[in-house]
Amino acid sequence: MGRLTRLAALMAMMAALVVFPLGSTRARADAGGDELAFVSAINQVRAAHGVAPLQVDPRLTTLARWWSGQMSGADHLSHNPALATMFPVGWSKIGENVGTGPSTVALEQAFEHSPEHLANMVDPTYTSIGLGVVWNGNVEWVSEEYMAGGPPAPQSTVPASGLARAVIGAPDGHGYWEAAVDGSVWAFGSAPFLGSMAGQALSKPIVGMASTPTGQGYWLVASDGGIFAYGDAKFYGSTGAIALAKPIVAMASTPTGQGYWLVASDGGIFAFGDATFFGSTGGTPLHEPVVGMASTPTGHGYWLVASDGGIFAYGDAPFHGSTGAIALAKPIVAMASTTTGQGYWMVASDGGVFSFGNAGFFGSLGGRALPAPVASMSPCSNAGGYWMLGGDGSIYSFGSAPYYGSQSTA
Repeated sequence: MGRLTRLAALMAMMAALVVFPLGSTRARADAGGDELAFVSAINQVRAAHGVAPLQVDPRLTTLARWWSGQMSGADHLSHNPALATMFPVGWSKIGENVGTGPSTVALEQAFEHSPEHLANMVDPTYTSIGLGVVWNGNVEWVSEEYMAGGPPAPQSTVPASGLARAVIGAPDGHGYWEAAVDGSVWAFGSAPFLGSMAGQALSKPIVGMASTPTGQGYWLVASDGGIFAYGDAKFYGSTGAIALAKPIVAMASTPTGQGYWLVASDGGIFAFGDATFFGSTGGTPLHEPVVGMASTPTGHGYWLVASDGGIFAYGDAPFHGSTGAIALAKPIVAMASTTTGQGYWMVASDGGVFSFGNAGFFGSLGGRALPAPVASMSPCSNAGGYWMLGGDGSIYSFGSAPYYGSQSTA
């Protein structure tokens, strides 16, 4: 009977909203920034009503992002029918606001002027919230998940500032982004800054990054498979709410920018959007863990690389060689493919570079004393060079890849 009462209370606190004023246009599509804007606005409204602010719960954020993605994909506004079973066990009251419209400002104003939505926003019994925003063209989809009671959110084990983790070259070859384990992002050259997770509590560290083909968006991925989308990068799904056998270690985007792959250290592949599953090493005993991946320019294949330099090729990704049978001084930490897909590079933590196929060798850091191990690499789009990223944020440029600065000197 208690369960029925809670479900009845839940249904009473669910409200949906569609907002499309004439002549409205989207000013931006920074999903992470929009989520922060909603939370800030909601807490301002609560303060005006003499109510304590809500704390962001990463578990509810993951749920909200997933549901917004479901609504966007179906192009239909609705409530999550399984909501009561997807909240953390032990909740005493939950609620949900969902909406779709042309902008965060328009949606927030509409929520505040709707008695049903405002009731959730200022309910003094709620203590936690999760916001999920997904952009689909000029249409914004938002889910707001409210909770009272339940176990406290796990404390972030990610340091407030930490090691640099990924470098991604801008599509025009004249800039790059750096991402750190705490979700901080630095943009250099032509690469625009579109948002980051800096200052927000993460359940797991950021381990990878990928950009859209326009250079106007990027994704960050955490080791639990949580996805954070910025600019014109859309959210197509994540493994943030799935119990993974092994952690996610890298990601790659499709050439259309309409999907992405995540790879775990056991070689398990998770495909979202228009990314196709072509195979994996999940369930196959590996000599060493998978540490990176790269996709072909067609989007019809990908490579996985293990820390011993073993290469696993799927779809139309050709095998050009590996270091699997070579005794390496240091483990491989990342890989990158050429623009034609007829070659790839691997980089070791000491900056040693191994080139295969039509990938040119433009230099390495092997034998040099480094302030921190190399963490990542990215090719320049002209195929005449590449960048390496040190764990301290240092950028090392080779060939025709220009140097625009680094986080270690920013």
